[in-house]
Amino acid sequence: MRETEITAPVDLCLPDGRLNPGAVGWTRRPLHRANLRGWGRTKRWEYWGVVTPRHIVGLVASSLDYAAVQSVYVLDRATGEETGKDAVVPFARGAVFPDRSGAGEASVRGREMAVGVRQGRSGSRVRAVVPGVLDLDVRVPLPDGHESLGVVVPWSSRRFQYTVKDVGRPVHGRLRLPSGEHEIGEGASWTITGPRVEAEFHPFHVRAARTELGVVGTDTHQCFGEFTGRARADDGTWIALDGLTGWAEESRQRW
Repeated sequence: MRETEITAPVDLCLPDGRLNPGAVGWTRRPLHRANLRGWGRTKRWEYWGVVTPRHIVGLVASSLDYAAVQSVYVLDRATGEETGKDAVVPFARGAVFPDRSGAGEASVRGREMAVGVRQGRSGSRVRAVVPGVLDLDVRVPLPDGHESLGVVVPWSSRRFQYTVKDVGRPVHGRLRLPSGEHEIGEGASWTITGPRVEAEFHPFHVRAARTELGVVGTDTHQCFGEFTGRARADDGTWIALDGLTGWAEESRQRW
């Protein structure tokens, strides 16, 4: 990226509330302190998305100063059924947001529902409760060396945006719906299916290697694990794969 990479903690705003020129740039982890001033024009927004083989979950906790908006949405990928709830809390009463992304608590609680995220060094806990409709309780560990993209977008000294995009983290916990309780696991197997194979791959170790030499580079991820299931030979015979050790990999090359 051509923009400046920020590598040390920095205040987003100057003492008078204007954008700090030294805060303009991007980060690999949350380093900006959102020391916003004024009322009525500041917006704080926390969105989390969880994808499992069975469900897609999205939740929002936000404060617009004059109101807090919260939302939870669940899609059942097998049936197409949608479950969700939206609510507005006047004057953002009870809304809590930290100054720094990735640390502290962000939550909105109203009469109809509650959405909250508690974040720390080891990861995050995400909760959403809509009485009689759904109950989500998941933990999202923060892997060693994990990076997220933080960016400050300046339109002017008084109009600017700071956003953090954090993707690809494992998640485990539970989702309770009227249809029942569903476990969300971080170690779900990989399924391989086709006319001649019915197998699952269970990773037990991930190796990552990266080399950057200017315009030349390579980025490789190898997952070592064991297979279960079966494969069919040319003569139609099914061969058991249980206990077979192997790997799956992705490698990107640039030259």
